[in-house]
Formats: sequence, C-alpha cells, structure tokens
Amino acid sequence: MPRNNSLNTGQGTSGGSNGLVRWTFAAADSVNGSPIIDANGGVYVGANDGYLYAIDSSGTAKWKFFTGSGQQGLSPSASIGPDGTIYAIGVGYSSGFSGLQSVMYAVRPNGTQKWMAVTEQSAGAPAVGANGIIYLAGYDTNSQGHTLTAVNSDGTARWAFWLGSGASDGIDSTPAIGVDGTIYAATANHLVAINSNGSLKWSTAIPSSGSSPAIGPDGGIYLGSKDGNLYAVNPDGTIRWAFQTSGAIVSSPAVGSNGFILVGSLDGSLYEVTSFGGQEWSFSTGNPILSSPSIGSDGTTYVASGLASNSGTLFAVNPFGAKAWKVPIGTGAIVSSPAIGSDGTIYIGSADDNLYAIGTQVNTVSISQVAVQPASVVGGNDAVGTVTLDSPAPSGGDVVTLAANDGSTVVPALITIKPGALSASFSISTNPVAVTTVSKISATSGGFTVSYSFVVQPPSLTGISITPASILGGAPTTGTVTLSGPAASKGVVVQLSSKNPAVTIPASVIVTAGSSSATFPIATSAVNQQNSVGVTASLAGVTFSASLTLNPATVNALTLDSGSVAGGASVIGTVSLNGQAGQGGVNVVLQSSSVVVSVPSSVVVAQGSVSANFTLTTTSVQSQILATISATAGGVSKYATLTVSPLALNSITLNPTSIAGSLSATGTVVLTGPAPSTGAVVKLSSSSSVVSVPASVKVAAGSSSASFTAKTIAVSSAKTIAIKATFGSIPQTGTLTVNPPVLQSIGFSPSTVVGGKPVVGSIGLATPAPPGGIVVKIACSSPYVKFSSSVLVPAGRTTGTFAVKTLTVTTPTTTTWTATLGGVTKAGQLILNPRT
Repeated sequence: MPRNNSLNTGQGTSGGSNGLVRWTFAAADSVNGSPIIDANGGVYVGANDGYLYAIDSSGTAKWKFFTGSGQQGLSPSASIGPDGTIYAIGVGYSSGFSGLQSVMYAVRPNGTQKWMAVTEQSAGAPAVGANGIIYLAGYDTNSQGHTLTAVNSDGTARWAFWLGSGASDGIDSTPAIGVDGTIYAATANHLVAINSNGSLKWSTAIPSSGSSPAIGPDGGIYLGSKDGNLYAVNPDGTIRWAFQTSGAIVSSPAVGSNGFILVGSLDGSLYEVTSFGGQEWSFSTGNPILSSPSIGSDGTTYVASGLASNSGTLFAVNPFGAKAWKVPIGTGAIVSSPAIGSDGTIYIGSADDNLYAIGTQVNTVSISQVAVQPASVVGGNDAVGTVTLDSPAPSGGDVVTLAANDGSTVVPALITIKPGALSASFSISTNPVAVTTVSKISATSGGFTVSYSFVVQPPSLTGISITPASILGGAPTTGTVTLSGPAASKGVVVQLSSKNPAVTIPASVIVTAGSSSATFPIATSAVNQQNSVGVTASLAGVTFSASLTLNPATVNALTLDSGSVAGGASVIGTVSLNGQAGQGGVNVVLQSSSVVVSVPSSVVVAQGSVSANFTLTTTSVQSQILATISATAGGVSKYATLTVSPLALNSITLNPTSIAGSLSATGTVVLTGPAPSTGAVVKLSSSSSVVSVPASVKVAAGSSSASFTAKTIAVSSAKTIAIKATFGSIPQTGTLTVNPPVLQSIGFSPSTVVGGKPVVGSIGLATPAPPGGIVVKIACSSPYVKFSSSVLVPAGRTTGTFAVKTLTVTTPTTTTWTATLGGVTKAGQLILNPRT
C-alpha cells in the first residue's frame, strides 16, 4: 500500500537508516511516483516514461510494465493487494479505447498482466482493503462526473458513488480506509465518508488540494488544505480543529503511533502537531515540501523538499525536531514520497530519473585501482572512470565514495558495486579550464583510498573557416574560429591577421565562456581582377589559415531609356555592375549590331561606382530597323535592343483648345524624332473658315517640333473646328473650340442722376461681336426707369449702348439692372436722386 498502510498514516514498521546512499536505479524519465514495497522487499515505482518498474533490494531491475501514463508526462501510481498483486493506474490514450482514459492494470509479482479495466480518469493511487477490494476516485467520462469506485479483485465493478459533475467535485488523491471499512476521500472542497456498501455516510466542507486523508489511532481523520491548514475531523464528520501553517499543504500528513501528526507545507517547514492541534515543533527544509513524510519505527521522520531550479534533498528529522542527516537526491522538485523497507532502507524517486535507496552502507572491501578513459580531455568533455575492488563485493554490495580535488572535474558522490562484482564504472564531467589542470580523483572503500591523476586540458585552436569563401570584392563575409572544447570563464582570445589590404578584419576575436567557436566580420574592397586572400588565426603557437576569393565586378545589366526611337534621335544607355568598380574603374566594351545606331567603343564605370551612362545616336531610316547593343566586362556580356523607325508625325496640339472668336491659338506639331538636315515640312488645313492656319509649318533641322498660329473670327455660337496636320502618309488631327463673345459688364454714365433726366447705359463684351452683331437682353424691375429690353452690339464692336428715361423720385433710389448673353448674366446699378 502507498503510505505504508490502508490508513494512509505513513508510519513504517522499521527504521534506523543512516543516510548513506546504498544504490540508485536509473529509469528513462523523472521518477515522480511514490515507491511501494512488497513483503519480500521488492520495490515498485512509476516513472514519467509511463513504466512501472520492479527492482529488487540490491537495486537490480526485475521487470518493467508499460501503463501508458508517459503519453501525458505522468508517473503511474500503484498499490499492492493482500495477495501481492500490484494495481497500477495509467493515464493516456490506451490501445482499443477512444479518447483519454485511465486504465487500471492488475500485475502479478512476476510482471505479467492479470487483467486490465478502463476506469475513471484518476491521478491518485488506488487504495486496497484487507478484503482485496480496490477503491479509486476520478472522473467518469461516460457519466461526465466524478465518482468513487469500488472494484473487486477480479476487475469487476462493485459499486460507484457519484460525487458531482463540477470541477470542485474531483478527487486526485488516494482514499483512506478506516478499520470499520469506511472509505474517506477528499474532493477539492469536501471530505466525504462512504460506507463499505457505497452509500454516503457524511460530507464535510474542507478546501483540499491533492492531500490524501490519514486516519489516526483514535479514528480521527487528518487532511491538508490549500488554505494552509491541517484539519482534524472527528469520525462523525465534525471538524475537531485546524492548525495553520504559512503555506498551502499539497502533500499528505503522516500519523505516528503516538497519535502525533507530521505534515509538510509549501512554506518549506515540516510540522509536528499533537492530537489536540498544538504545535510540538517545526523543522525548516529551505524549500517547498511537495512530498508526503514517512515515519520510522524509531520515531524518525523522513521528508523531501526541492524546487525545479534547486537540488532535491531528503531529510531525516529526529523525534525532537532536529536534523539527523540529509542526503541530496538530484535536482528538481521532489513529488515522490519516501517508503520505508523492512530493513530500514528509505526508497524515494527523484526528478533526476533515479530511484534512491538510502540505508545501511556496505563498504568493507578495499580498492585495487581507479582508472579513467581517456586519461586526458579538453575541459567541457566527459570521461568514464572505473573502480576495481581487491575482491568481489559482498552480498549487500559495496558503496564507494568518490571525490575530485578541484572544480575542473565533477564525479558522483558515490557509486554502488553490485554484489559479487569486482568493479563499476562512473561518469566524469569536466568544466572548461584556461590552463592545463591535473585533477586528483579519489575513491574510498573499506578504509582505503586510491587516487588517479586526471588531466583536463584548455581548448586548442582546431580551425578557421570563411562563409561564403568566394565573394564579390567590396561585399562582407564572416569568418569562424573553432576550438577543441568550450572556453573557460574568461573566454579565449584568438589572434587574427591578413596581409592583403583588400581585406579588413579585427586583430582578434574572443570565444566566450562556454562556447567552442566564435565568428568575426570580414570587410573587403572592390578589385579589378580575381584575388585569393589568406586569413590566419593563431592561438598558443597553433596557426590555421583559410582562403577567401575576391572577384571583380562584372556587367549585371544594360538598359536604355527608350526601347524605340525615330531615326535621327538619341538614346541614353546605362551599364550596371554587380558591385562597385575597383581602383581605376571598370572599362565596359560597347557594340552595336547596326550602322544605324552608333555607340562609343567603351564606357568606364568610375572607381567606387556601380553604373555609368553613354549616348546612342541614330540616323534616318526609310524602314524600321532592330539593333542589338552589347556591353561586356569581366567576360560577362549583357544585351539590349533598340528599334529605329522612320520619321513620322506624332501629334498636333492647340493651346488653348478653347478660345473666344477673333482670338488666336498656338498650334504645335510633334515628330517622332528630330528633323533631318533639310528640315521637315508639315502640311496644315482647317475644316472651317472660322479658323485659319498657314498651309504648312517647317520643323527645323534637329528639332522634333514646330509651332504655328491659328487665327479665329467672331462667332455667334460655339463651334469646334478640326485642324489637320499631314507629314508623309500619316495625318494627325487636333481640335479648337471657338466660342461666341462673353458678356463682360453692364454700366451707366453717369451712374448717379437726378430723377427725370435721361441716362445712357452700356454693354461690354470680352471680344468683338460677330458679323451682324449680337443682341444682349437687359432687365430692371424699378418703376422709375423706362428702357428697351434688348441692346444690339454692332459687328466688330465690343460695346453697345442703350437709352434710359428716368422718372422723378422723392428719395434717393437705387435701381438694379441685369444683362444676359449666352447664359452669362452681369449686374449693374443706377442711382436716382430727388430734385433739390
């Protein structure tokens, strides 16, 4: 049974462990399960690889049984029945079942499966009664709730008690079984008592946290809580008392034969509490306690503590609360609880993947020799040591104590030589060193000590490399120096050098502590021919070199600012390199496939530049010509094509495109290229006499455009006139819109008169009136004026007048006038004053 009995008291029937590690057994993963011990001294423990391991009392594996728990990173929990059957709970995705399940396996002492049954998802070990009935608690995926289940020894279900469907109704600890058969189980919020027939006896609200209940000699039930209290509950379910600690209690209490309770807290202390709830003493372990204590027959309490970042430790605390001894048990949080064997040996699992057996040490055999292979290593590397005895180890085995005299070498504190064996090997790890160090490794047994001188060397330079090792001059790259092992705490300085001025590197590079390599930057300069440059690294008289190839820049691209021109036009070409030009620049050779296109024989990309421009000139052609242009440097050529077409009229434009009649516009004809030496005559024509243009316009030699004047006459309505330009066989047309005159103003002279006197009004146009003149409508709503409703502006004139007869007024009167033409309205005022 876990916790030594079905009462979960943690009280052992033996004691006297002297705190010396007798042996360790290595599993494949953390040993977080709590060991259980059968009547023959065999030990069973679960590890996070999902296996239940069986080990004999000398530390030799008998068998291992896979439970599936490793799929969830859990150690299988187990209990032993009265007939020696081991009941193990595995949590995982079991073969033949869908979804996450718990499976309870009944395993014979020889490691073979007796039966298996899918159970509720359970995290605690099952409890086994004296009658062989197994009790376990967990989550039932079928009923979607938490239950406490009783299972017969043949695997058949006996009964199940429904605890509830809420998260707080779950149980992840081991039930306790009272002497009267009552089963006690702790949910997240209650302690429940179930009769042996599966009916509820009582339920008491207590905020538990994974702690299993323990039953004292007087029938009282003790339970740790996440609120930091140790609760004592009477057999009728009433709370007797609560003892407060400074941290949550997640482990299970132990109850000694004297009725005192031992409990560990996350505050790092082990407390002994009397049956009346008073503190007897406390003992600080220095780390939170996740493991449940066990009590030896001599009253010594064994408890483990540790965090993931600290070393785990098993403490032996005497009945008065003082430390008897402590033993380091790996690094990491210790959740396994100690179990006490019949000979007093303490068994406990550790996060370092080992099961520890701590008991009477046997080391009466003297040592013949200590050997190490290899005899010398670079710091940071491992070696293997072997201890050989003068005679075979006795039946209990022999524990040899190991030590190293300096920090360069790390050896285990002890090793166990199996009964009847002459030797055992142990691992040696080393730390980086700055100088050659001779470490003395000592092995002690039977009162004899034998030593071995083991040499730890500083790292040496093993090479230098450059990646990439071939680059374009001017581009950066990276070098790497490599040592034979990791550098010591102050690092290792490697000297660097290069004799070529085209390469710039630091004088040295530091390989930092713990590293066996370091990188450094390499800067380069542009070159005009391929160079092979050596880079050297040196350390302690050892030199290595690496070669770096610097390549000159070559032509990367050839582009033209226009891919098609008319004969006679020029084009700008650009050659681009794939890197900067080196000293003296890069000469790029140019060629054209046609005499129509002329290029310079070469163009120089200046030092430090990546491109250069050049001019391509063309001649007039009668038909379209396609020319190929090439640029070559460094054995690489790039190409571009240029289409040369005959000269043609490209467009005709007028500015402005819309004007008032009688005004002039400027026309422009544009050719597809420059005119030849004799010029180019473009014929012109107008579709209407409203716009007159010259018969032709000449584009001067070398120019690609020419302008002309388009004259217009006045019109009474808007007219759009087409202007055609013809050169060769291709005409182009532009349009000019000629608009009628635009009304500009209406006014009077004088603008202020005495009522009763006549006045002359005037209409102003922006441009002259067309032939026949143009009529402007006028209006005024005042009753003191008489006038004609329209005015004729004569042809060719920009003004027209009209007569206004005024009437007398008694007060100053302002009359408002409007004139309208072609949708445009202008306003004016005439002021009438009374006679004086």
